[in-house]
Amino acid sequence: MGMSQGALQQALAGQVARLDHNLIADQLDLGFPALQQNWIRNGDFEYWPDGVAVDPLSWVSAGAGLAIARSATRKIGDYSALLTSGGVACFIAQAINDFLYFRGRVVTLGCWVWCATAGKAQIEIDDGVTSAYSGFHTGGSTWEWLTVTRLVDAAAAQLIVRGRVEPTAELGYFDGMILVDQTEFVHVKAHEKYVIRDLPAWDFTLGAPFITNGVLQVNGLDCSAIVPFGAKAVHFNAQIRDDAAGSEFTIQRDAVNVANWCQLTTKVANISEYAHAIVACNSDRLFDYIGTNLVFNVINVGVAGWFI
Repeated sequence: MGMSQGALQQALAGQVARLDHNLIADQLDLGFPALQQNWIRNGDFEYWPDGVAVDPLSWVSAGAGLAIARSATRKIGDYSALLTSGGVACFIAQAINDFLYFRGRVVTLGCWVWCATAGKAQIEIDDGVTSAYSGFHTGGSTWEWLTVTRLVDAAAAQLIVRGRVEPTAELGYFDGMILVDQTEFVHVKAHEKYVIRDLPAWDFTLGAPFITNGVLQVNGLDCSAIVPFGAKAVHFNAQIRDDAAGSEFTIQRDAVNVANWCQLTTKVANISEYAHAIVACNSDRLFDYIGTNLVFNVINVGVAGWFI
């Protein structure tokens, strides 16, 4: 049911205590590998403990005249969330736990959305300073995968995700919503297989082979002895530490696909930063890399698996 903005904020705050960190069990149907931690609770909208026409577990809806319902029109699982707008835009929202952690970090929100009318349904990330929106669903009564990426403000007072439907009397279905730290993903088709690799020690360390002179090292990271021919993407784990803040280390597919990367930036001097990311690979399994600072204290990179 709809509620005032003040009541919404109070309800969202109350929901935070019910949230916890959960892993994506199987998101191949969403077009993404099941590797990233999903920070959304009940993102598949399977749990409706208070009734099928009341807000689902861990979600709060708002917007004058809206209707919310559990729907069997779904992309994954058994149910989706159906929002029907009234005279104003409506949304279903969730406050993300530990939002302070995300200050200064890049997050991506994705969701399957169904709508019959173009320009009426979308998703949103709101950090209390600025909101970022996905593109609108194009209409046509089909499921579309919508995404939006935002660099969370360093002064963020919240981190709230929303599924939105514009007025009037428009229907929008939402299913399989995920929020993940880091930006880059690789679209993984259902027939592609993820191979898990044991990683008792780092594969690559500072000085072997990493040269950090501020120059892009083309094909400088050779994974061909680890990753088999035919692999589509590599799952990297990485750690860096430096005696200065703002030092960046990036692994990228090649000089053309510069945004298909695993990137780390030191936030505080002498404090390690960690990341894991999926980076698409060419058939030679050679990656470019660059370190912006001339001297890093630590660079460690490991291959945790690959898609083939």
